[in-house]
This record gives sequence, C-alpha cells and structure tokens, in this order.
Amino acid sequence: MFSFHPYSSPLRTYRREKAPRENEQILQIVREETDLRITFSARADRAAMRDRLMTRAGLLRGELTLWMTLHPEFRHILLPLPIPDEAPPLIRAMLEAGTRMNVGPFAAVAGAIAQDMAEYAHALLLKNGMPGDVIVENGGDVFLISETERVAALLPDPENRSLVGLRLAASDMPLALCSSSGRIGHSLSFGQGDLATVCAQNAALADAAATAYGNMLKSGDSVPLVLHRAEQDQDRGIKGVFVQCAGRIGIWGGMELAALPVFRNTTRMDVANGFADGGIHVGTEDMSEFADGWCTYNGDHISMYDVNAGSTKTMVQMVVRYVAETTEDKVLAKALLDVLDTPVSPELLPPTRNGEIAQKSEDSVGPYNLQDFFLYYLVDHGFAPEKVLRLADIAYGDEFDHATLKKWLRSYCRRLFSQQFKRSCLQDGPTLNGFSFSPRTGFLMPSDGSDALYLATVDALK
Repeated sequence: MFSFHPYSSPLRTYRREKAPRENEQILQIVREETDLRITFSARADRAAMRDRLMTRAGLLRGELTLWMTLHPEFRHILLPLPIPDEAPPLIRAMLEAGTRMNVGPFAAVAGAIAQDMAEYAHALLLKNGMPGDVIVENGGDVFLISETERVAALLPDPENRSLVGLRLAASDMPLALCSSSGRIGHSLSFGQGDLATVCAQNAALADAAATAYGNMLKSGDSVPLVLHRAEQDQDRGIKGVFVQCAGRIGIWGGMELAALPVFRNTTRMDVANGFADGGIHVGTEDMSEFADGWCTYNGDHISMYDVNAGSTKTMVQMVVRYVAETTEDKVLAKALLDVLDTPVSPELLPPTRNGEIAQKSEDSVGPYNLQDFFLYYLVDHGFAPEKVLRLADIAYGDEFDHATLKKWLRSYCRRLFSQQFKRSCLQDGPTLNGFSFSPRTGFLMPSDGSDALYLATVDALK
C-alpha cells in the first residue's frame, strides 16, 4: 500500500485498483505538480529509494522552474521553440519532442519526467545488484523497464472501471505509454476524444504525440485521420496508437489489446442475465486458488455459484484423468489428456518465441501438489508449521529438497493470511470431504489477521 500525498490529485483513484506483483513494491513521490507512482523490486531498501527518488524529482522540478524563469514563454506556448545549446537534458527532451510533433514543449513534460525517473531508479537497482524492473506512472503517462510482459489498463471513461488493456511484450521494453483526453484530466486539449494513447520508446515523444493526436479527435469520423497521422509519424519514433472518440475505437501499430479480468467476468454475468428464463454465472475457481488467493478480486473471484469451491487443484486433475482414461470417446480423451499436460496459466498469455508457455502459476505460488498438501495439514488439520514441514520432508523429500519445501511453506503461510478478504465473501458452492473455506460453513478467519507468528516460526526452522 502507499499513502496519498496531501497535494496529489484526488481524482487518481485508478491507482487503487492495481496492486504490485508479489516481488514488487510501490512508492508515491510528489514534488510540486509532479505526482509519481513508482513500482520497483521488493528487495530494495524502501526508505533509501524514497530519499533518492525524492531528491531526483526535486532536482527535475528545480530545473524546470529555473528554465521557466529564464524563458517565460516555455510554460505556455503551444508551438515548438528553438533548442538552445545550453538546454539541460530534461528541457532538451521536451523541446525536441515538441518540435517533432509540432506542439508546445510542455506537452511532453509528464512523459519526460517519467522516463528520467524510471531510468534513474533502474540504475540505482542495478548498482545494488537487484532486479531492475521499474514502472513510473506520472498522471497516466507511463514509462516501463521490464524483463517480463506487462498489461497496461486503458481508462477512456473515468466513471467506469478499465475493461481492456494493452499487452506489452518484454522484448519491446523499455517503452512509454502516454495519453491525452479532451474529457479526462486537467491537461490542455483542443479535441473532444475520450482517449489517445501513444506507444514509443521515447516518453517525451509519446507524450507530445498524444497531445497532437488528441487535438485531432473532434468526432468519431476523425479516428481514421489520427491513425493515418500515426502511421506517417512512425519514422519519428511512434510505434502504435489507440484512440477512442464518440463511440468509435481505432488502433494502429504494435498495440495488442487484452481483456482485463473484470471484463471477462462482466461479460459472463451479462450473458447469464440475458437468458429469458434466467441464467447462472458458474465460477471456475477451485479450493486451491481460494487458499492462496490466486484469483482476481471482483474479477474471476466473483460468480453466482462456484462448482469447484470444494475441490482442490489436484482433485480436479484426478477427476479429469479418470474421465479421460475411462471414456469411450477417444477425441474427448485426447483433449482431456492434453489439458492435463498443459501447465496452469491463468491469463492464457501467448507462448514465447520458443513455443513455451509464457506464464505458469506454479512459478509464482508453488507446485500445486505441495499447495494442497499444506492445505490439508496446515489448514484443515490445524497442524503447526514445523510439523507440516516435517511431514512434507517425508512425503516429498525425493522430489524437493528441504530448502525448497521451506520456501513454499513460507509463501503459502503469507498468502493464506493476506488473501483472506477474498474468502470472507466467498460465493455459494459445494462442500466436499467435510471442509470448506466458506464463512457460512464455519471457516472463520479475520481478513486483517497477521501472519507474523507463522512466518517467524517458518523462518526459525532448520
């Protein structure tokens, strides 16, 4: 979690919907009009990073203030300005971007600062031997340095949640996504569009281009004109653009749309409600996913009835294998066995260039046979962590070493406590084998319970 600075915009509620990944943390850095949300490695010293980043943001704001004092036209002019030799890097980036897109230099200020801060934080992490993934969001303008694929949410209507996003490949990083709107935010725009989002490797350029394209969005008929302009600008560094205006959507270049979890869930609900006799939205989550919270809250977490709520991941696999081995339908058997041979991948990301599955759940939460073993003994039977680890050594010692078992047990304990809020509002579903996570059947656990005792116990185990 991160706290909001008293001078930050109260309208940036979209930030609250996105939690960091398990191995990441978030800082908010506010200096004057600059309000940054910075995501970086969880291993980094938070206090030290805050101090260094606050200092860097202060230097950039000071550089801007001094230049505007010496060049009063810099702040308000809406046309390109000459680029003096003495211009510092930040100012030069803004001037060059404005010149390329035929807009004023301040159209590029948010993007230019986002990139500078991201590159600075990235260098700090690498200097200290830590993973260098960094994401800096500056009022909707984003610069990403990442070794993994990311999905950026699009918000063309602030009164509704993001339904669709852009899939950003790791091979395209570092990358900037900058937006402009005639309806959202405080930035100056002469257009009437809902959203113009530009992708480029230069954030100042992407920011200036978003302003230029946003100015062109007068009606739905202007969407093709913006796409044509973006195609002409690809030699200037524009990689892609997404625009929405008056109910029309346009996309060009290296922009791959991706449905967000809430969109998938909303669609299923709408289909169920559309049946004349009334339909039901059946959930897909199983007991293992509820145990470790590996489901999107109010996304795939919510349904009208969850048929798998009483079945663990390994139990579901056993049932599927039994059907595959006993059915007389050879086509069905082949399909089911193929499903079993495919690693669990919740977001169904496209395969890598080598044809491998890009995302595997077990890489993040641990092998599901261990997950369900911990569920049975730690949660259902209530055994202490030290006893559970000893039993795991006996049961899985030939498959996993002691350190690996301890690592996944610790991860399980942490997720068991941190994800209880999802189980507190668990939908209806069957109870099998006499155990259920539903609060209506007796599983009572506070959503704000502390994992400190469990984690300390696991850490002390030899």
